[in-house]
Amino acid sequence: MKKWFLLCAIFGLLAACTSYRSELSPSPGKCYVETCNRLFVETHIRFIDNGKELKTIDDQGRDIWTGDKSWLDPGEHTFTVVCECKYPWNKLVNDLPLTVELKKGYRYEIRADYDAKISSVEVKEHPHLTHGFFWTR
Repeated sequence: MKKWFLLCAIFGLLAACTSYRSELSPSPGKCYVETCNRLFVETHIRFIDNGKELKTIDDQGRDIWTGDKSWLDPGEHTFTVVCECKYPWNKLVNDLPLTVELKKGYRYEIRADYDAKISSVEVKEHPHLTHGFFWTR
């Protein structure tokens, strides 16, 4: 009975780890690109390589950004990044063009910022770390 319980617990843990890992697991030969938010400033990807808009609207009229975490092939990509600055009294939205050379084996963080009504965007490059069954970000 104890062996059966232990076996079930191990298989349950493996299933939970693999299902959580599927969104962030490394795709062979691709680069992981994600946006990062700051206090009062949200960053979203509107277009990748002038493709379709990566935004939908839910039933309550709120924006749902679908491209904030993406796997892309290495090479040069153009992005349209949305810098959305939210204050209690106002909301400022600005589209920023961005061109990035993605390298195999790296992941990228895209971060926008608003400073004195001037918006800017920065890209941070991090090496992909894969260790067997688990992936550390």
